[in-house]
Amino acid sequence: MTRLGQYPRRIVTSAERVPVRFYFDPQIVDLTKVKAYALWSFEEATRTWRKIGTASPDALPLEIQPDEGLHGLRASVTCADGTEKLVPSPGDEPSLWLCVDRSPPDVAWVSPRAGSSIRGFRTLDFRWTAN
Repeated sequence: MTRLGQYPRRIVTSAERVPVRFYFDPQIVDLTKVKAYALWSFEEATRTWRKIGTASPDALPLEIQPDEGLHGLRASVTCADGTEKLVPSPGDEPSLWLCVDRSPPDVAWVSPRAGSSIRGFRTLDFRWTAN
């Protein structure tokens, strides 16, 4: 994840645990000097970023246990000299959207009604609702 790049990616999962690996452009971050990676989550209510996990390069992937919902994520690095780079600011957009959906959909059949005769039709409209 970097400050530069494409529109934020979206990942959908129903997993209880999500492994996270960090990738940076080597022109932005000297990977040989990285002491630790940090994962940040965007807090929609306060429009701020909150650090939700850290990992050393040897301890990857970082495993998180996100709640159900939509999570905006970014990453930063701490270098060997102690400086932290790419810490997200309040105006920064997420680099990745993680959608955690563990709820099965609620589907209701509308038509054709149970027991309806459908013989002889060239086309047939199926209707249902889903939440």
